[in-house]
Amino acid sequence: MEELAPVTFENTMQAASFGMSFILVPQEIGEKWHAQGHKRALATAQYKGKSNTFHCALQKRKGTYQIIFGSRVWKPLGLNNGDTFQLTLAVDKSKYQAPMCEELEAVLYSDPEAENIFNNLKPGLQRNIIYHVDYVKGEQKRVDKAIQIMDRLKMGITEFRQLTRKELQRD
Repeated sequence: MEELAPVTFENTMQAASFGMSFILVPQEIGEKWHAQGHKRALATAQYKGKSNTFHCALQKRKGTYQIIFGSRVWKPLGLNNGDTFQLTLAVDKSKYQAPMCEELEAVLYSDPEAENIFNNLKPGLQRNIIYHVDYVKGEQKRVDKAIQIMDRLKMGITEFRQLTRKELQRD
């Protein structure tokens, strides 16, 4: 895979009513990235002297290239509908291509068996688990959720809904 230099372009904020929006990536950038096998990026949105960096997927939908642009990213920047901002895309070289919270990292470090199982999961499931634990509010609750998921992985459960349910569903 050829190394791609970071690329910056302008975009206009178009937030959906439910807090999620999409960034349309210029066609030539999306095509070049996909042609070289890059589907994940580390993006930095910049607006009025503020910036926010986030991990994202470069998705091809109905002939266009898009990135999900959630309110956790655009609200701290103070973006409103119609505002123009800069977006820089760089190849995501991080291990999991997602921001792992300290609590999950500590649970994995303290449980080598769970860490081995986790590291052998498909990258998409790894990211789903990382994001799920990260969204839990409160440090101890994140630790508890991470332990719950790791215990279930050690039981052989790899279906995301079963991993993340409060109570384990039995057939």
